[in-house]
Amino acid sequence: MKRVHVVLIIFYNENGDILLHSRDDSPEFWSLLGGSVEENELPLDAIKREMKEEIGFEHENSISFIKSYIHSHSEDKEYELHLFEADFPGFDQLKDSDEVKLTELKFFAVDQITNLKKLIFAQLIFDDFDTIKRR
Repeated sequence: MKRVHVVLIIFYNENGDILLHSRDDSPEFWSLLGGSVEENELPLDAIKREMKEEIGFEHENSISFIKSYIHSHSEDKEYELHLFEADFPGFDQLKDSDEVKLTELKFFAVDQITNLKKLIFAQLIFDDFDTIKRR
């Protein structure tokens, strides 16, 4: 079975709200920022690279690992999701990219996220959110 490694990050603001991304190709759905792990790349290096590429995030020392998940996609493919968290540095510290526009990002209180349409990886994480949220 082929295993694809994916990294995702939860950004928290000072109120404990979580940053989500509404993508151009599916604007009615929300997800966490992240991307794929390249061959011979560690998940922590992948999330640092993805955040720098996607939003110009350069505060890599503030990124912490939370947990990994396995999601079976089909009989021949599964995903290993590596979840990280960081404090949000402020929109003034970030920039648009070809993949992510800052206008597509929005903070939500945790209780608001329950009612949002989410892409599958975000849904898996928020279904388990009581075990991973900041205390």
